[in-house]
Amino acid sequence: MSKSSANEQQIQEFIGAGPEAPRVRLCGFATGKSQLLPGHETWLRQHVLPILSGGTVTLIRLRGLASRIGSSALNYRLSIERANAVKRFLERESRKSINMDVNGYGEARSGSNEKDNNPFFRAVDVYIYETPIPPPDPKIAPPVPCAGTMYIGIGIKGGGMLGIAGYQYLYGWLYSSDDYDDSCSLEAMVGSFGVGLGAGVNFVFLIGHGAVNNIDFKGTHFDGWSVAVSLGAKWGDVVKGIKSTPALLRILPVIKNGPVKGTALKTLLRLSKSEWKEMSQLANTIGDALNIDPCGSSPKIDAIDIPFAGIALEVSLTKWWARVTAVY
Repeated sequence: MSKSSANEQQIQEFIGAGPEAPRVRLCGFATGKSQLLPGHETWLRQHVLPILSGGTVTLIRLRGLASRIGSSALNYRLSIERANAVKRFLERESRKSINMDVNGYGEARSGSNEKDNNPFFRAVDVYIYETPIPPPDPKIAPPVPCAGTMYIGIGIKGGGMLGIAGYQYLYGWLYSSDDYDDSCSLEAMVGSFGVGLGAGVNFVFLIGHGAVNNIDFKGTHFDGWSVAVSLGAKWGDVVKGIKSTPALLRILPVIKNGPVKGTALKTLLRLSKSEWKEMSQLANTIGDALNIDPCGSSPKIDAIDIPFAGIALEVSLTKWWARVTAVY
């Protein structure tokens, strides 16, 4: 295998690797995009179009690829879109009907690291067959349909800090982002570590994923620090969006009027159907920022503290961990 003199991020030639190896890999597609790069078009004009004009090509096989960034279902569709982009270019430039076999590998042939966005895997493999006709490619099975869903909701985290450690509780509601009637309440035990003193009640925005049914979240461990770190520069905008949701705008005036009994707080957490729609849209935005896959291999909950959205008698900077003890 050797590299061509073209841009190494765009073209990888395979020479002397046998008839079942691709002639070239068109690399470096933009993340999440299927548009051809200038280097791709140049190589196809120089190396494929002249062969097509000779009339000896019996088949062109195009196989799209995608890196592991994003969900497997999305990557499968994206890989096919990239292969189709090459097909459309060849048909347009040659102005003739070409026997082309188009499909995608998705992320199945990419690196094992889920955060690996190597341009070598954002690509299309181009196979060029001349007489005789090659054997058929093994059938590529589409990905297993996603059985998971994303859950969103609000939680109340209450308790206190004394010195560097504390114990709190969390009570919340989760709603499926696809079905308002698919909802549940949950309770969690919370342990915290940091610097602070006092007691208070704060609101938490919850995102659940990787579960087929909401009962699967029972026993799930989650925390309240890593999500904010993962969001990075987007964290402020996300929190601003959360604080402007109708559900919180309804709850906050009640909280500011004075102490509220626990049972009343739990009732406040229930969302109306219109509030649920607003929260679902926001959850999708956060899910994209965190690369959340609702079809993950195991149930997971992400939690984002809502600063200044509760009644707090404490000032603290803490890292906290939680475990869901009940779902009903």
